[in-house]
Amino acid sequence: MYQQFKKFLSEKIADFRRMVRQARGQVELEELQSSAWVVAAELGEKRKSEIDFSNKQDQDWILATVYNQTVRPGKSVRYAVSIDQPAAWGDDDLPSLADTLPAPENSDPLTALLHLERLEEIANTNDLSLAATYSQAATYAISLEKFENVNSLSTFLAISGPTLVQRISRAAASLKVQDSIFDGIERIPRSFIPKRGSVKLSKSQLPSIDAQLALAFPVFP
Repeated sequence: MYQQFKKFLSEKIADFRRMVRQARGQVELEELQSSAWVVAAELGEKRKSEIDFSNKQDQDWILATVYNQTVRPGKSVRYAVSIDQPAAWGDDDLPSLADTLPAPENSDPLTALLHLERLEEIANTNDLSLAATYSQAATYAISLEKFENVNSLSTFLAISGPTLVQRISRAAASLKVQDSIFDGIERIPRSFIPKRGSVKLSKSQLPSIDAQLALAFPVFP
């Protein structure tokens, strides 16, 4: 998947740069590329199957969604584009200042994907070097062993797939500079299971007092 996403970014660089210009400085190239990874994860979760970065229809779907979320809000209605009718962006492109601007490691979708694949590899091979650390990265690797994929784990934790990927990326990055929270003696058992998350309702989602009273005291004819 990493190679597919990297190739997708390379092939569609003209489209991303065009969107940067159309946004008139409101968004940077790296932000759009990071958004593309998050959008792909969300779209894959929505349709219950992973996005294929080599598929033309999936590519257009990602670009159209990124465009709608980042460029469209600041443009006139005549430039609007819908998800089911991708915009016909041109191939012409100019060098962008955003190409030279660095981004934090955790905001790089390629880095996040590499960290994720590394943890999945560790979980599958029972890597002893990670097992020897008392770290958050170890808990993610062990947790991934017990779930079919990232989406199923994120559902269990009651968070979105992109949010889980970002947390895994941060944990993997911190492991490079601090491999263990304690003295290197403690171990996280392979039987570790994360605590199930819970969905918090906003005030607008909570039932009204009248509704609660109606449930508590039913009215009989």
